[in-house]
Amino acid sequence: MLGLLTVHCIMSILLRSIPVRSLSTGTSTFPLPPKPPSNPNILKQTHEQGTSYGTIVIGGGHAGCEALSSSSTLTSTLCITQKLSQVGELSCNPSIGGIGKGHLVREIDALDGVMGKAADLGCCHFRMLNERKGTAVRGPRGQMDRDLYKSAVQSILSEKSNLDFLEGAVEDLIIDFDVDGEKVVKGVVTNTGEEILADAVVVTTGTFLGGTLMCGLERYSGGRHLRDSEAVEPPSNALSKTFRGLNFDVGRLKTGTPPRLNGDTIDYDLLEKQGSDSEPIGFDHVRQFNGLRLPNEKDFITCYKTATNEETHRLCLEYEHLLPRYDGAEGDGTG
Repeated sequence: MLGLLTVHCIMSILLRSIPVRSLSTGTSTFPLPPKPPSNPNILKQTHEQGTSYGTIVIGGGHAGCEALSSSSTLTSTLCITQKLSQVGELSCNPSIGGIGKGHLVREIDALDGVMGKAADLGCCHFRMLNERKGTAVRGPRGQMDRDLYKSAVQSILSEKSNLDFLEGAVEDLIIDFDVDGEKVVKGVVTNTGEEILADAVVVTTGTFLGGTLMCGLERYSGGRHLRDSEAVEPPSNALSKTFRGLNFDVGRLKTGTPPRLNGDTIDYDLLEKQGSDSEPIGFDHVRQFNGLRLPNEKDFITCYKTATNEETHRLCLEYEHLLPRYDGAEGDGTG
């Protein structure tokens, strides 16, 4: 996968040769319909000091939200995350499902998960991929409005009566011994020094556990960039040290953020239109069973399709020396 800096270099050159129209003419503006309202600040801190829980979930990304939803149906649950406003954030590609992955989203929904319901509420474009082939290889895919999707996730979680929230970071685990002398987790220690007890602790590491960000040849510590900003959310280095101290194998998985292009610099007349399905089914089984349409269907956008060519490939090879160096990062490997 190309480093972000490399892609920006390549795209800046390519865009010079692509016919574009000035924003002032109003002819190249991306054809967006009115956007449904979203609320970015739904979740509030509800944890009271001294409260213990059945489960503590560390992290508010995709895995964290599913853990919070399922755990809170069984026992008292606490979500600890650095920014409550970022719970449910689509950090990378604002797309849900696709070939293979669409099956997983539907399976999560069959288990009463969050992602499928939120995807239907945040969807702005939907297609069933491989529709001409057999049902086993078809892949539902929705393009998400990132604000609507995040609002949908937070709305779903806010309705859970057995769920509390705490904005902060976990820096250590409380370890004790059971009657057989085996180590057991009894809770967590936050960055404020508060000790919170729980019967179980779920860690959804995402990109934050000892996180490293790479932009071209530049490498720096961080969990992820804040949207449309050079600012970064801090990594969870202390918790990473805790796991290493407990002799856990700590590895690193690599994710890649696609470059964002200014829609007003693209001549859409040159591109192939790709609309949504005439009757999009979405991901939520209950919604589909009841014959309900996707809520934002009247506001769906038209996507536009393009492809690489020989010139694109030449430029990628020309700037290959600017790709991130995944090897040698303190033995973390290629990811």
